[in-house]
Amino acid sequence: MVVVLLVAGTLLTAGAAALIANRVIISFRDPRFRNPNWLTRQAAESEIYTPRDIPRLVGVRELATRQLRLTLSRGTTARAWHLFRDGEDLGETRHADITFSDDCDGTGTTVGTLFRLEPRGGNAPTLQLRIFFYPQSSYQAAGLSWPNAYILQESNIAVSYPQCPGFSIQDWVGLHPRDPAIARARAAMEGEVDFAAPYLERQEALFLFLMRHISHLSHLPDDKLLNSSPWDTWVKMRDGQHGFCECKALIYYLFANAAGLPTRLIDLQGSIGAMVLTGHYLCETWLPNEQTWAMVDPHTRNLALVRDPEGRPLHTLALKKRYDLNHLGGCTIRQYDPVTATLVTRPLTDLSPDTMNWLCGPLIIGYKFGYPLNHNFSRLYTFLHRPTLLYSSLALPNPRRHLTTAIALIIAGLLLLTISLLLTT
Repeated sequence: MVVVLLVAGTLLTAGAAALIANRVIISFRDPRFRNPNWLTRQAAESEIYTPRDIPRLVGVRELATRQLRLTLSRGTTARAWHLFRDGEDLGETRHADITFSDDCDGTGTTVGTLFRLEPRGGNAPTLQLRIFFYPQSSYQAAGLSWPNAYILQESNIAVSYPQCPGFSIQDWVGLHPRDPAIARARAAMEGEVDFAAPYLERQEALFLFLMRHISHLSHLPDDKLLNSSPWDTWVKMRDGQHGFCECKALIYYLFANAAGLPTRLIDLQGSIGAMVLTGHYLCETWLPNEQTWAMVDPHTRNLALVRDPEGRPLHTLALKKRYDLNHLGGCTIRQYDPVTATLVTRPLTDLSPDTMNWLCGPLIIGYKFGYPLNHNFSRLYTFLHRPTLLYSSLALPNPRRHLTTAIALIIAGLLLLTISLLLTT
């Protein structure tokens, strides 16, 4: 009996551990996202675009009929709140409490009540929410046993479940602050990029610096360039070698983070059999004043920024949604003009259709945590805790579920080994 348990435990533990090790090696053999594998999982838009280190609304509790208490994410504080309801000054409250008027009974207009909460002290932002209230009494009159309904119609703050905090901005960057490539990139930009300038001004200066120092033409790179680190990619392209979207995105990713502009890599790929869905590589830079990720495409489109008709920066998924709905009118771009060597503002619709074809069809967008060829990049930690998150309108296969099975087998094997050792003593 002891021998059977010992052999079974050894086989389970060693076999599952070997399988995980094999998948770690295979997953990082190619630093690019190709198709769903053990290093990827499908994710919701909020997990991808709502960093855990920004203020979020994570809970709402009903104190009494028509009265709610809002709970913000951990670390978001205020000494008190000044409350306004549809412009009416209701004074200060200790907590983020909102109260609906007595004549708010769910009849008549379906436009909710607009609440504005201005923080006093602390680091919390001003909150503005429009909520429609439908009372329990109106449900009861219709023969329904439903509770009071509070329907959120507008919010200037992200909403998330407290159990799903997502990832921090630094998680997405995936670059160690002491990575030697950071210091080299800062030295290369010295005198041309003001690291103390406001974010947008700094981002444009950085973009101009890169556009003026690397070729904006598109050529297929060789394997040696494709397998280079972001810094080595910069050195090769600075010295005249041509590359395509991935090479330029890696360079922007490194230099933007070196300039203090948190930036992550976006890898669009995926295939169904022999048919590739799309292929492109770009970046998103976090803009703290706008509290959003902004798409940057340093390839042949030379796009430093894309804005919607209201002037808000667009991220990759927002641009994809507008493309699918044919709502690109009114959007503008900040684009590098190689003739004048400056950034100019143009309508997004000025781009030729063939330069936008990477947005066509059912995409798989891969959001990466750092880059495997970065210094101090932990492949095992990334494999276990930070898989590439995939967004797609398609229901994607989930090979990563086998990781849970493999870990369970290791635990079962260790348990059998423990039992066998106890039986021998």
